[in-house]
Amino acid sequence: MLMLSLFYDLQNPMFKKHDFDATQFLEGVGPALENYHNLSGALENELHDIYAKKQDDVDGSNEDSGEEKDATKIEMKGLSEEEKDAVTSTINMIQKHLSPDQKIASAVLEHDWTEVAKKEPESVAGQLSRMLTDELFGHFQLSAKTAFLLHSRAGQLKFDEGSCTVNNVALLSARAFRCKELPLDESNDEDPESSGPRYEILDDFLSDNAEGDEQESDVAAQLEVLYDVTSHFSIDRGNDASDDNESEKGDQPTEMDTTVVSVAVLEGFLKGGPEGELRWKLALHRPAFEFPGMQ
Repeated sequence: MLMLSLFYDLQNPMFKKHDFDATQFLEGVGPALENYHNLSGALENELHDIYAKKQDDVDGSNEDSGEEKDATKIEMKGLSEEEKDAVTSTINMIQKHLSPDQKIASAVLEHDWTEVAKKEPESVAGQLSRMLTDELFGHFQLSAKTAFLLHSRAGQLKFDEGSCTVNNVALLSARAFRCKELPLDESNDEDPESSGPRYEILDDFLSDNAEGDEQESDVAAQLEVLYDVTSHFSIDRGNDASDDNESEKGDQPTEMDTTVVSVAVLEGFLKGGPEGELRWKLALHRPAFEFPGMQ
C-alpha cells in the first residue's frame, strides 16, 4: 500500500469531518479489485460457451434449413398479412446472406448481461453489476465482447477463475464534494431507462443558510488508485491436428501469467447516498497512461 503525494487531496475538510480513513480504504480496495477481476474474468469465460453453442446451432441449421423456418414463428402484432409476409421475407433474406461467422458474432453481441443481472441477481453478471456503475457495466459488456470476437479462435485465452492477485495499491487522487439528489422528474429527463437516483454537484461555498444546506446535502467522494494485478490464463490452441501444425503447437505454451498496471476510479458517499447499495462502486477502469514505464 502506498499513498502518492503527486495528486491526492485528502486535505479537504470533508474527509476528516466524515471520518474517512485512507489507510483503511487502501486495505479494503485491494481485495475488492481482486473480486472485480475474478468476476469479470469469469463472465468473459461465458462468451466461450455462447460461441460454441451458437456454432453448433449454425452447423445444424446449415443441414436442415432451420433458419428460414424460425422467421415464420416471430410474433408480429398489429400487422396485416401482407406486411407480415414482407417482414418474414426480409428476415429470411438477411439470414440467408449472413455468413456462419456473422451469425455467431451476432449471438455473442446480443447476449445481454444486463438482463441476466436483473433476472438472476446472484449470477456472475448480477454480482459484477452491483460492483460497477451502470455506465461502466455497459462499457465492460461491449469491450469484453468486442475483444473476444477480435481474437483468433486459435490461441484464445481463457481466464483461470479465481487466479487474480492484486500486488500493490497506491492512492493517486481523492476529491470530496457536496451533492443533492434530483427529483424524479428531473433525474430521468436525460436517461429515462435509468433506475437509480441522480445527483447534482453543489457549489463548494455554502449559501447564507450554511448549516441548513449542509444538513440537506449528501457528501460524495471519488478516489483514484494505481494498482497491479496478476492473472493466470490457459491458451486454447484450437483443434487443428494437422502434421504441419502438430510440432509447432507442441512448442507453444498452454498457459501464461500476465501482470497489468491499471488505474481504477471508485465513487461512493461519505454521507447519505442511495440506501441498500455498496458504499463504493467502480466507476472507471483504464490503463495507467501517466506511468508509461510501468506498462
